[in-house]
Parts: sequence; structure tokens; C-alpha cells
Amino acid sequence: MAYRLPLTAEAFGDALRQGLGRAVQHLRFHGDTEVRAELLEAVTRNLAYDPQSEGTRGVWLADMLDLLPDANRYWAAVKAAYARAAASRVADPWDVAHLAQLLRLRAGRGDAAAAEVLRAGSVDLPLRMLELIGPELLLLDGLEALPALAARFGADGTGEGGWLFAVASEKFGSGPVAEILAAAADPRARAYLGANREADVATPSQRGGWVEFLAELDRKPRRSTSLAFARRATTEELSLLVAAIDAGGPHLELLLHAGRERLPRMPTRLVELATGDGPVARAAIEALVQFRTPENLALGRRLVEAGRFDGVRLLGAAGDEEVAGLADRLPAQGSAEMLHHIGMDLLGLCEGRRQLVAPVLIWMVETTPCSFCRYNALDRLLALGAVPAELAEEAIHDSNSETRALFAQDPIVP
Repeated sequence: MAYRLPLTAEAFGDALRQGLGRAVQHLRFHGDTEVRAELLEAVTRNLAYDPQSEGTRGVWLADMLDLLPDANRYWAAVKAAYARAAASRVADPWDVAHLAQLLRLRAGRGDAAAAEVLRAGSVDLPLRMLELIGPELLLLDGLEALPALAARFGADGTGEGGWLFAVASEKFGSGPVAEILAAAADPRARAYLGANREADVATPSQRGGWVEFLAELDRKPRRSTSLAFARRATTEELSLLVAAIDAGGPHLELLLHAGRERLPRMPTRLVELATGDGPVARAAIEALVQFRTPENLALGRRLVEAGRFDGVRLLGAAGDEEVAGLADRLPAQGSAEMLHHIGMDLLGLCEGRRQLVAPVLIWMVETTPCSFCRYNALDRLLALGAVPAELAEEAIHDSNSETRALFAQDPIVP
């Protein structure tokens, strides 16, 4: 799916949402005249698909704005948006973190007003926002800013704000962090240090069995609960899990997640569940992958034939030619969640295969909303010696810093 510069406004907006380097190329060669609304949205909102893993794109966007002869309108919008978001106290925390990073970067470019907007807006932020903003304040003002931040979190001594503690320790060293907090005049900052030290040395809870797992699912019906059980389960407990999947009942999707690996036998209902709809069907397919049978391969083919691309996970036993042929069937558009799921499934399917599957990986580079998945696809293409010159050039400007580094150091093209 080749692209052509200049991009249309719609294509530029799509590139910003995906974090594709073509957005940078457009600004470099054609400016912002036709894409101002799209760029304004990108600098005032965090458009990353999964900001919890991808983080914010402030560095990428700040460098983009540096390409423009006059970016004042965008920096003014960032300042105003941060002030509004901070005052509202109900804004998306990742939008606030995104704006804070841009303000810190702008301050580093000599804009004192940006620094003041960041400091002033952070004074009364809710703690869930402050934990994301705190690292930017530390990068702006240094370790000396930590005691005041810690005092906000240390008021109840619960150790809330542990991520900020970890970031500060990584940036400045655990010794200096502990030293400055221990010497803080505010007892709340010292309480914060104590709570986080206790969290660091806390002993793990004892391993619970099957009954404890079911009770934990009732209390915390999360995928992480299922995966934690799966890692520690005995063979006997996994047999009970198989019986529970066959019986159905509450938390079926989470039971299936717990059964993604090491099941002693295939639950009799697993194929039936996989042919259904929704999250339960996808979880059932994930559990089926461990059973490489001709029947499951045939099921995967039927699902793909019917437009159910989650079925590609079951094609592990298919040959490289068959996998390569998927490139002509994969959707060019769809919801971000759907495209992300398909991309993750394809990454696993293409592992260890020949250059023949390159078109599938190229589809993923062009389509996935996740910058980390795109990095992994490009890394595989690079290993295969199959990166098209156009994608290699674009990757140097990608929103993902690992992708930029990969191609800046070794921009291999055929």
C-alpha cells in the first residue's frame, strides 16, 4: 500500500494516529498549510493506540513542530489545552501527560512560559494525573522537585505513586532519591519514602490453589488474575480448569485466558466456543493454538474464509505459501482494536518463516495502530532482508524511538 506525498488531510491525520513517519515527511517537504486541523489535534491529544505501553509522542511531535517556520499557534494551543485540562480535573490522564511532555520539551527549547504553565497547572492535579506528570516535572526541575511531589502521595502512607518513585530512582539513582526524601522537612514526603521502600521489599503472597483462584476472579475479574494462576497452576488444577471450561458458567473468558498454555487435554467445548462471537470466541481460539491438530488447522482456514481473521492463530501448521497468501485477503480498514489483534496474531504466525511471508508483515507495518507491533514487524522484515526502500526511509521518522534507532543505525534496503 504505497503512499504518495503530499498526503491528503485525511491521510495525514491517519498517519499521525498511527505514528507513521510519512507525517514527518509531509511537513518537511510540504509544510502544514493543508493539515493544520489534524496537526492541532495531534499536539493537544494523546493519539497513541495504547499509551500505557506506547507512552506519549511528545518528542516526535516537538521535532515535527521544529520543521515549521512558525509553530507558535501549536505551542499556544498546547499551553491552553494543558491549563484547561488541569483545571477540569476530569480530563483523560494520558492527554494531560502528553501535554505535559510537550510543555517540558518546549521549556527546554527556551520557552520560560511553557515551564510556568506546566508548574502552575500541576499544583492541584488529582493523584492519578500527578503520577503521570511527575516525571516531566522532575526532568524540568531536577531531583529537588521530588519532595513536594512525594508529599502529595505520602499523605496517607499507602505508597500510592510508586511509578513516580521508580522513575525517579531510575533517573537519579535510588540512593539520591532516598537521601533527599529522608531529609525532607515535610513528614508526608518521608512517609512516601517509607511506604515505597516497604513495597520494594514486600514478600509475595503465598500461592493459592484452585478455590482461591475462583475467589480471586470474583474479587478481581481481570486477565492478569488468570495469567498469574496459569503460571503457577499444578497439573491437577489445570485439569479442574478444563472441567470448568466445559461446564461454562461465570468468568468463562477469563478461564479461557488461564488455559492458553499447558492444558492437559483439549476441552470438549473449545471448538464450539471458538466458532462463536466476541471476546469468549477469541479467548477460545487463543487456547486452541496449543493443540496443533489437523482439525484445528481446518477450523482456522474456515474462519479466515468467513472473514474471521482471528482464525489466523490456528494456521501455525500451514506452509509459508499459504501464510503469504493471506496478504491478499487481509482488510485494508477496520477498527483499531481489530487491526491490532490481527497484527499480533500475524506476528506469531510469521515467526521463523521464509522471506515469502514478507507481504503479510508489510501489511502489518502499514495497518497496525500500535507502534510497538510495527517495530516488531519491521524488525522481522529487516532480518529477512525484505524491507521496501520506501518503508525503510519512512521508518527513520517513525513515532517509535526504537524503530527510529533501528533504521537510523542500519537503514538496510534491497
